[in-house]
Amino acid sequence: MLETNHVYAAMGNQPLFTYAVRRVRWAATVQQLRHYNWRAALIVHALIVALWLLLIYIAVLDYSAFYPASSSAYFNIYSAVMSQGSSVIGWLMAISILLNAVLDFACLVFALNSIGGEVSAGRWDLLRMTPIREEHIVAAKHSLAQVRAWRVMALVLYSRMATVLLLVLQILVVPLFIGDLYPLADMFRYDFFNPLLFLITAAVFLAVYMVEPVWRMRAMTAVGIAVSSRVYNIAFGFLAAFAAMVTVWVVQAIILGIIGWVTVQLVASIFDFSLYMCGVLGMCLVTAYIVRAFYKALERWALDYATQRIYHEASR
Repeated sequence: MLETNHVYAAMGNQPLFTYAVRRVRWAATVQQLRHYNWRAALIVHALIVALWLLLIYIAVLDYSAFYPASSSAYFNIYSAVMSQGSSVIGWLMAISILLNAVLDFACLVFALNSIGGEVSAGRWDLLRMTPIREEHIVAAKHSLAQVRAWRVMALVLYSRMATVLLLVLQILVVPLFIGDLYPLADMFRYDFFNPLLFLITAAVFLAVYMVEPVWRMRAMTAVGIAVSSRVYNIAFGFLAAFAAMVTVWVVQAIILGIIGWVTVQLVASIFDFSLYMCGVLGMCLVTAYIVRAFYKALERWALDYATQRIYHEASR
């Protein structure tokens, strides 16, 4: 939510953005977009939590049907709840990560016609006659592409937020209703430092897991703007966008592969568990920084490239 509010605040009364965003009916103003965000967040969270509860209820019914009313049956019901809940959370995490492909495609599509569309429609010469500087044109097109892609962004973002909510409920709330077993409390029963390091590492991972789609959206819409400034034909534009998307995936895979290899080599040589956890936390923080830096560098490069292309075309 704050990301899109920031887009509107950054643009202010920039005429090109203000004129274009009025045609996005569900987000013509920041107030309309804020209302959409709340509705989307409520619906996605409600559906995911309802699905989680339904699958847990089905698992409890299955276990109750096969075990008599005894202490072992109680234990199996507890196991069913925790196992099924964890399984649902795992699947939701995997699906939300795979949705990055949908988000990338949407970001590129909504940005692909930004500059090439102006040229194809014959409005580019009129736009060049305005006093708006090249970098401001690119910034306005980039912000507009982010607003248009926000519907897909909301699905990915709120599904991840709902997944993290389920994880918190699974650890902190569910044990209060079904028994005296408290996994989180048991972690600190005999040690404090190592469980604390584990929780900090998990918090860093979950924070990056939630905000990564926002970084990704800004970078991929910028890539779409860069493609649009270079390729004006819509068919070739889709091919170029697909090639750019695959290139980003390959680069990400290489970066994550290198980080994973370094992490394994580092922690494999550590035999003290406390130092091991410190090493894992350190690599998690380094990974978060590298992921953020990668998206920021990609965004900056793509916008600079688009600005240079526009300046070159205007100088001809």
